[in-house]
Amino acid sequence: LFSSGAYMSGLISLDYKVTTNLDSTMNPIFSSIKGGGYIKLEDVNVKGLKILGALSSATGRDSLNNPNLKGVVVNSTIGENKIRVERTRMRIFGFRPRFEGESSFDGRVNFKVRVGLPPFGIIGIPVSITGTFDNPIVKVKRDKNGGILYDNEPPPS
Repeated sequence: LFSSGAYMSGLISLDYKVTTNLDSTMNPIFSSIKGGGYIKLEDVNVKGLKILGALSSATGRDSLNNPNLKGVVVNSTIGENKIRVERTRMRIFGFRPRFEGESSFDGRVNFKVRVGLPPFGIIGIPVSITGTFDNPIVKVKRDKNGGILYDNEPPPS
């Protein structure tokens, strides 16, 4: 999830508290990482993020690709090799997408997204995003079970 920051430029603030165990070479042991906090996107331009590009093409809304985000707060927690993202709302050119879900440290994702249509976002398009950050699988329908992330499962290719 944090690797998606490479596609963003602008003002981003972060308040995160993390604890972990270290191995003999002072690297973190990923299975022991626990914590939480928030990332606040003050005024951010997003360019080239594949998940937003796939969401844009799946819903037929070109304005969702490469958006400018202001005042978005993403609350999340870390535990059991996963980053869990709480429900987050934003505005992109009149659309009101919201998302929630989880991402593993190896790049696998499982997000539920609802793209609220203009003018007020009352009518929405439900979307499920699974796969990886580099190869997202977008389904324009609600996937009731979702792509459950298992610790011993290899990432999809």
